[in-house]
Amino acid sequence: MKKIIIAIFIITGMIFAETVTNHITQSWINNQNGFEENRGQMVDGDNNPVWSLLFKINLPGHNIYLTEHGASFVLYQREHDQMRYARFDIEAVGSRIEKGKVEMHDEIPGHTNYFLSHCPDGIMYVKSYRHVKINDIYPGINWIWRFDDRVHSEFEVKPHADLSNIKLNVKWADVEIKDGKELVYTTPIGKINEGVLYVYQKDGAPISAFYSKDQQGFITFDIKNYDKNKTLIIDPPFERLWATYYGGSGQDNCDGSREMGAITADNSGNIYITGFTGSTNFPTLNPGAGAYFQGTVASAFDAFIVKFNNNGQREWATYYGGISDDIGIALATDSSENLFVTGVTFSSTTFPTYNPGGGAYFQSSSGGSGDVFVLKFSNTGLRQWATYYGGYQSDVGYAIATDPSGNIFITGNTFSSNLPTYDAGSGAYFQPTNAGSFDAFILKFSNAGVRLWATYYGGSDDDNGYGIAADTAGNVFITGMCRSTNFPILDAGGGAYFQSSILGYRTVFILKFNNNGVRTWATYYGGSTNDYGRAITADSLGNIFITGNTSSTNFPVLDAGGGAYFQGTIAGSDDAFILKFDNSGIRIWSTYYGGTTGDIARTITTHPSGMVYVSGNTLSANFPTYDPGNNAYYQAALGGGHDVFILGFNNTGARQWATYYGGASTDYGMSLATDATGNIFLSGFTLSSGFPVYNPGGGAYYQGTNAGSYDAYVLKFASASTGITEAPTQPRKNLSVRCNTFFTDRIVLRLSDFSSGDIKISIYNTLGANLYQKTLPGGATLILNDRQIRNLKSGIYYIRLESDNQRLGRAKVIKR
Repeated sequence: MKKIIIAIFIITGMIFAETVTNHITQSWINNQNGFEENRGQMVDGDNNPVWSLLFKINLPGHNIYLTEHGASFVLYQREHDQMRYARFDIEAVGSRIEKGKVEMHDEIPGHTNYFLSHCPDGIMYVKSYRHVKINDIYPGINWIWRFDDRVHSEFEVKPHADLSNIKLNVKWADVEIKDGKELVYTTPIGKINEGVLYVYQKDGAPISAFYSKDQQGFITFDIKNYDKNKTLIIDPPFERLWATYYGGSGQDNCDGSREMGAITADNSGNIYITGFTGSTNFPTLNPGAGAYFQGTVASAFDAFIVKFNNNGQREWATYYGGISDDIGIALATDSSENLFVTGVTFSSTTFPTYNPGGGAYFQSSSGGSGDVFVLKFSNTGLRQWATYYGGYQSDVGYAIATDPSGNIFITGNTFSSNLPTYDAGSGAYFQPTNAGSFDAFILKFSNAGVRLWATYYGGSDDDNGYGIAADTAGNVFITGMCRSTNFPILDAGGGAYFQSSILGYRTVFILKFNNNGVRTWATYYGGSTNDYGRAITADSLGNIFITGNTSSTNFPVLDAGGGAYFQGTIAGSDDAFILKFDNSGIRIWSTYYGGTTGDIARTITTHPSGMVYVSGNTLSANFPTYDPGNNAYYQAALGGGHDVFILGFNNTGARQWATYYGGASTDYGMSLATDATGNIFLSGFTLSSGFPVYNPGGGAYYQGTNAGSYDAYVLKFASASTGITEAPTQPRKNLSVRCNTFFTDRIVLRLSDFSSGDIKISIYNTLGANLYQKTLPGGATLILNDRQIRNLKSGIYYIRLESDNQRLGRAKVIKR
C-alpha cells in the first residue's frame, strides 16, 4: 500500500499509580506494559462506566487515555505529602474515532480481572496490547499508537488522502512549537515533550516536515513534498531519560580511586553504583527484609552502595566501611543477579566482614597498609560474603567481572611480597612472587567465594591491572599499564597482534586467559611516551574493545575502513584511544580520539545489539562531537573545566553519537553500563553546580543540586537505532534481492541469477539484534511464514542473505 506516515514520539517519564479499593486480580506471564482495552472497568467520579474511553496505558508520571475524540493525558506529581494532578487533551478535530475501526496487535500475555462496585460479578480477562491502530480517523488516514518502552504515535496517510485534514487541538495545556520540529506541552505540574518530528518514507529517507498552527490555533503538519509510495517513522536515539546528582554535603565520588568507575546493571535492569563518600548526610535508604545497612559514616571516607530499579527509583543505599578510609571501586553482577563489589580498605580490623563458610575464602583482618576487599550481596541487599584480601603492603582491587558460570575475576595491583596466591594447576598461569615494586594480580573465585586461582602478574617495575572482562565462552581479558621491560608476554600467533617490547615510559598491556587460567595471549601495546589501558569489554560475538589514553605520537593505529571512525594522529597532549580485536587477538580497529588539550577515556561497554559506548573526561574545546539528531542529547560546547564526554559507535566503528556533558567546573565520566533493552547508564562525579540534570518523575530518585563539593551523579539515556552490522563477507555480483516491503505473517524473497546452494537468512531489528535465522535450499523464490515471522513485533527489520560465505544482499521490511 502506498502511504505516508507522520510519526510522533511521546517522551514520558513518571509512574502513575491508581489507588483502587476494589478487587483487581492480574495474571501476567511477565510484567509488561501496554494499552489496556476498556471493557467497562473505566469509570467516572460517580462510578459509571465511561465508554468514550477506548484504551489506557499507565506510564511514568501519567496515564494516557485513547478516546473517541483523541488522547487525554492525566499527570500527577507528589509534593511533600500531597498529590497534584493535571490533565490535557489532544483532540483530533473533525475526526471519527470508532471502536469498531480499531485493530489491536501484539497482545501481551496475561490478563486482568476487575471486581468493582459497579460490576460485582467481574469484568474478566481484560487484555492489553502494545500496538493499537485506529483506522480512518479521517478519510484514508489511520492513527497508530505503539508501546515499546516508550510511546510512539503515528499518522498513516494512504494514497490520495488529504493530509490537511489532520488538525490537533490541545486543551488545558500551553503548547509550544520548538524550532518547528518539537511540541512541548506545559501544565501546572510540569512538561511533556513529544520529541522531534521525523517523517520518512518506505526506504527510510527523511522527508522535510514541520509543525505549524492554523488561524484557529490548531496544530497541523507542513509537508511540502513527499512520495506517497513511501513510509515515515521516527526513532530518537540517545534521548536523556534521567540525570541526577547523588551525594551529601561532603565529598561523594562515584569513581573509586579516579582510575575506575562503578556502575553496573543486572538482568532485570536494576542499576548499582559504588564509590566513596565523606558526607555525614549521604542519602541512605534501608529497605529492610535483612538487607545490609550501615546508616552512618564510620570514618573520613566510607564506601557506598546504591541500588535503583530501571525507572530510577532508589531501593537501597548504604555506607560500607570501618574506622579508616574505604573506597568502592568496581562492581559486577552475575546471571543470578547477585552483586559483587571490590575496592580497597584501610580499616585494618574494623571493615565489616562476613564468613559464609562452605569453603569460601575468608581473611578477617588487613594484612598491611590497604587491602583489597570483596563483597557479595543478593539482589535484595542480603550480604552473603565479605572478606579482606591482601598482604603486608598496599593491595587495590580495580576491576571485577563475572563469567557465564558465575565465577568472579578481580584484577588490580599489589605492593605486597606476600599477597595470598594459589596455583590452579592444569597449566594455569602462576607467578608466586612479586617481581617488582607494584605487580598486577589476578584472582578467581567460584560464585560461593571459593578461591580457584590467585597469581601475581608483572615484571621488575610497576604494573597495574585496571580492566577485566569475560566473554561468553568464559575467556578472561585484562588490560592495564606497565613499566616493566620484562613484563611477561606471549605471542598467540595466528595473526594476533603482538608487540614484543615496551617503547615508552608506560604502555598498555593486554592479556588473555582461558577459563582455567591458561594464558593464550599477552602483549604490550603502545608508543614512545605514556599509554594507559583503563577499561576493557567483550561483546556478544567475542570481540574485545579497549579504551584509555595516550600521549604517544606514534601510538599504533589502524583504520578499519567501511565508515569506521578514524583519527590517525594525536591532536593534543593526551588523547583517548579505542581498540578493537577479534577473540583470537587479531587487531581490527585502532584510533585516537580527542582534541587539542587533554582527553582521557575511562570506561567502555557494549550491548548485544553491537553498540559500543565510551566515556571519560575532556579539557578540549574542540573535542570531536557529533549530533545524530532524532532528539539525541547533545551538548556542542565545553561547559568549563573538565567535561564528561560520551561516545557511541556501531560494532564496525562507525560513530553514531559524540557529546560533551557537563557544567562549568570539573565533571568526570567514570563508568558505563547498558541494560537488556539498550538503555545506557553512566556514573561519575561532578564539582559543577550547574551539571545538567533531568527529573523524569514517577518516583525516580532526583537531587537537583550539588549538595557538597564533589557529588556523584547517575545518567540514563535511551538506546539508538543503528541498523545491522554487516558480516565480513563479499557480496555476490549480478544478483538482486526483492521482497514485499510490508508484511503481516509472511515474507516473500525473490532472487535473480542465483544458481545453487543453501541460503542463510538472518533478520535483525533496528538495534542490530539477531531475531531470526534460517537456512533454506536456494531458489528464485523464498517464503518465510513460520511462527517466528508471525510473532515479530510491528516495526522495521533488516534481512541479510548469505550463501557459501558470500553476502547475497539485504532488504528492509516493515511489520504491520
